Order: sequence, then C-alpha cells, then structure tokens
Amino acid sequence: MARLFIFICTTLFSYSSWSSSEPENNETNPFFSAPLIQLNVSVDTAGIERAIDDTNQSMYELVDALKQVGDNRELTPKQMEVIALTVNNINQLTESSTDVMKTLPVAIEYAKQAVVSNSQLFYNDLKFNILLLLGGVVAALVVVIVCLYWFVIRPMQNTIVSATINVVSMAKTIELTAKSLEESNKTHVNILRKLEQE
Repeated sequence: MARLFIFICTTLFSYSSWSSSEPENNETNPFFSAPLIQLNVSVDTAGIERAIDDTNQSMYELVDALKQVGDNRELTPKQMEVIALTVNNINQLTESSTDVMKTLPVAIEYAKQAVVSNSQLFYNDLKFNILLLLGGVVAALVVVIVCLYWFVIRPMQNTIVSATINVVSMAKTIELTAKSLEESNKTHVNILRKLEQE
C-alpha cells in the first residue's frame, strides 16, 4: 500500500511540475513559441477611402454648384438662406466623412486588438479546462486504483496468506504423521524381531 501511495504521489507531482513549467526562452522550443490559434484581422480600407474621397469630391462640386446658384441675384432671401444652410450641411457631412476616414484605421486596429485579446482569453480558458479535465481523469484513475486495491487485491491477499498458512500447518501435520508412522514402523520392526528371536 505504501509503494502504491508513493507511486501515485510521484506521478502526480511529476505531472504537475511538467504541466506548470513553461520554457524560459520561447525561441529554444518552437512548440511553445507558436500560438495555438492565430488570427490575422485585416480590412482593406483603400476601397472605403476611395469611396469616401469620391463622395467628398462630389460634395465639393455640389457646394460649388450651390454657391453659383446662391450668387444669382434673382433668388429671394429665403431661397438664399436655404442654399446657405444646405451648403453648411454638406460641408459638415464632408468633414464628418473625412473624420471617419481618418479614424477608420484606428478603429480597425482597436477591433483587431479586441479580437486577438478575446482569442487569447479563449485559449487560456481552453487550456485551463483541458488541464482541469486531465486532473479529473488522473484523480478518477487514482480512486479506481485505490478501490481495486482495497476491495479486490487486499481481500485476495488475505485469503492467499491464510491459505498459505493452512497449507504450511497441513504440511507440518503430515510431517508429524509421517514421523509418527516411521516411529511406529520402527517399533513394529523391533517387535517382529523380538518375536522371531523367541
């Protein structure tokens, strides 16, 4: 039982030290240097930038056209005010689209970092769950081995030991019986010799 306990403890400690140790230098062991899941998130912003530039150019042309219409002396002050308001709205839309175009790469990089960090969290959770499952399997195996020893091997060992003791005692009894028979035969032989001599 003591040997079994020592074997189980040695196995568990060696496994736990193996699973918790990670190489100091990832360059020496390429297995640990490569990530399990590597995501490369990229978006081609050239098409988006070109579309926004085209939209901005169209807006500038529209603003120029509206300014030319606004320079017309035949317009009422109300129409001129509406044209000026429209020009201002178009200018704001152009500035907004330009700002979006400038911040788009930053937003994409932020989204990329979020995906990478989430995948790293997923990988860490997966690794933890696998180690937990492996630990549960090892613990279950230890319980099965202990139960086998306690309920099967130990009773059989006791039965074999008691049977061996009984066989030894029977052998001693047979030996004593044989010695008694030998002594009895010697006595019979002596009696026969004395009878023959008479």
